[in-house]
Amino acid sequence: MKPASKEKLLRDLVFHRQAFLTALAALTCLSQSENVAAITKRPISISGPDIEDGLQFDLRPIQRALKSAGRDKVLRNFLKTALRTVVRDSHEAIWQYCKATDGTGNMELLRDQPWFDILRLIRDAFSHDAKWVFDEKTKNAMPIEWKKIRLDKDQEGTRLQFEQIPLTALFDLLAVAEQFVHERLQ
Repeated sequence: MKPASKEKLLRDLVFHRQAFLTALAALTCLSQSENVAAITKRPISISGPDIEDGLQFDLRPIQRALKSAGRDKVLRNFLKTALRTVVRDSHEAIWQYCKATDGTGNMELLRDQPWFDILRLIRDAFSHDAKWVFDEKTKNAMPIEWKKIRLDKDQEGTRLQFEQIPLTALFDLLAVAEQFVHERLQ
C-alpha cells in the first residue's frame, strides 16, 4: 500500500484541529439560550460542492434536548464527542502514516516521543467506552506524564474525567504532534 504523503497528513491534522475548534465554537453558541432560540426558529439550509443544494435541517430537537436532558449533560456529551473525534482521528492519521512508511524509522521515532503514550492512552480510553485500559508494559512505565496530564495505575478501569485532560493541554498535545510530523517525520 502506498502511504499518503506527508503533506496530506499535515492537511488532515490541520483539518482535525479546525473541526475541533468549530465544535468548540458551536458549544459556546449552544451554551447561550438566546443563540439556541435564534437557530431553532426555522430549518437551516446547507449547500456546498459536496452537499445537495437545499439540504435542510430542523434544529428544534436540539432545543428540546437542551431543555429535557439538561443543558450541561447535552453540552458535555457534545464536547466528549468532539474530543473523541479529534484525538482518535489525529492519532490514527499519524499512526497509519508511520506504519505505511515502514523502514524509514518513523514508527520508532513516534514511539520515542514523550507525548506519544499520552495521546495513545487518551485515544484508547475514548475507544473503550471512555475507560482507562492499560497493558502491562504501560503499567510498568507509570506514572506517565506530559505537561498537565498525568496517568497512573490507579486509574485502570476508571472512567476518563475531563479534569484529567485540560483542554489547553490537549490542544498543546495536538499542536506538538502536528509539529512533530512537520519537523521530524520523513
